[in-house]
Amino acid sequence: MTRLVRWACPTTHPAVLAPSRPRKDDVRRFCLECSKATGRLVARVPSALVKERERRIERQRHKKARTAVRTEEQTTAYYTVAGVNLLEEMRRMIQAKAFIGTSLRRPCNKPPTLVVRRASRKPYTRLGTAYWSRWMIRITDYPGVTEHDVKETLCHELAHLATPGTVHGPRWRTMFRLASEELLGVRPRLEKRFHGEVTGLLKAREAAESAEP
Repeated sequence: MTRLVRWACPTTHPAVLAPSRPRKDDVRRFCLECSKATGRLVARVPSALVKERERRIERQRHKKARTAVRTEEQTTAYYTVAGVNLLEEMRRMIQAKAFIGTSLRRPCNKPPTLVVRRASRKPYTRLGTAYWSRWMIRITDYPGVTEHDVKETLCHELAHLATPGTVHGPRWRTMFRLASEELLGVRPRLEKRFHGEVTGLLKAREAAESAEP
């Protein structure tokens, strides 16, 4: 059965009943008296449909807002490791002066894709990995990981993207030392190990600061 609604005149003439979706040439869509007086077609307004449309738009607006909040919360939860939002931290680190002139600071390059891998235990190796060909960094989240661990790993992998093809050679060591000193406030020697030294220096600094009267 066709639903009939009231189509009201924009002035004072009586409303008429017509389908909610009448044909474009249906005379009930227009107020003939107003059209005759003005010389132009004057459309009637289906007040009930207008209110329904406004309510529908409002519901959609609220739904989009809730979805945006939920998406933001899920994104934050995904990138948060040991209390650090790695996505925000990566964007902050990329702005370091140490990375000026590298691929990380070229206007044509977007920030690297960041992937967080959840592990049930601490990996023996590869706490993080940089993929130059994919322009991507992967950081591993594992039980017992600390804020210092993830910041060191992130800085370590960004230094790899800034010095492609050097693995842990002199160029990478220099870049990592400069970035660590600027971003984390410590300068590793990197003589025997490439992971963990920065974390040890940060913990030692914290212990020294807490021991001060």
